[in-house]
Parts: sequence; C-alpha cells; structure tokens
Amino acid sequence: MDNALVETRIGSGSDHTVFLNHLGRPVINLGFEGDYGVYHSMYDDHYWMSHIGDPAFEYHVALTRIWGLVALRLANADILPLTSASMLFALEQFLRELEQQNKAEQRRLPVKRLHVRIAQFEKAGTSCVTPSLAIFC
Repeated sequence: MDNALVETRIGSGSDHTVFLNHLGRPVINLGFEGDYGVYHSMYDDHYWMSHIGDPAFEYHVALTRIWGLVALRLANADILPLTSASMLFALEQFLRELEQQNKAEQRRLPVKRLHVRIAQFEKAGTSCVTPSLAIFC
C-alpha cells in the first residue's frame, strides 16, 4: 500500500480537491516536477511555452502518452485498481493533523464522531467481496 497516494489537503486550492476531499472520489494528478514553476499563470501562453517552457513540446508528448496508457488501463480493466486503504490512511492522517491544530479548542470542534465515521467507512470497505472494489461498495 502506498500511503503517499492521497496527499491533497482540504483547502489546498487544487483543481481536484473537491472530488477527493469533499466527494471522496478517486482522482489522478499526473505531471512533472522540476524547474518549470508555472501554474495557471497568465504567462504560460503558446508563445511562452513554445519559446521557454517546453519549446520542443517533449513534456507535453510524454505526459500525453502516460495519460493515454492510464486511460487504456482503466478502460480495459475487469476490476478497477482502486482501494480505499490509501484514502482511509489519509483521512486518519488529516484528522490527526486537525486534532493537533485544534488542541486549544476541542470543545468547539469535536472530532470524535469523525473517527467513528472513518472506522465505519473502513468496515464497509473491508466487507466487500473484492477489496479492489471497496471504494465502490
């Protein structure tokens, strides 16, 4: 199990945060890291990209190929390769972080019920016939 798979914090501002943190839907964010440093900038237009960002569009082609392989893999899978284990780990981690930040005012933001709900989610996920379908039960 890769516990680092679910890493988006609530309120992170990411485009997919609402799907993961609010709706509990699995999301994929594929991209490259490094010196690029531009995220939804008014400067990342076609001119900037073709002259500075990725002049040969090699990163664009590489990521398009990766996305294509992921799409084919998911489309042809008899059983989707998704589990609730990573999400459960992340939910518990998010909740522990919230408790640490909320130590002074625990009466104003009671989180014990959230631990119970996460445990119920875990139980529902492990009660499925196929663990890889646990998130869809």
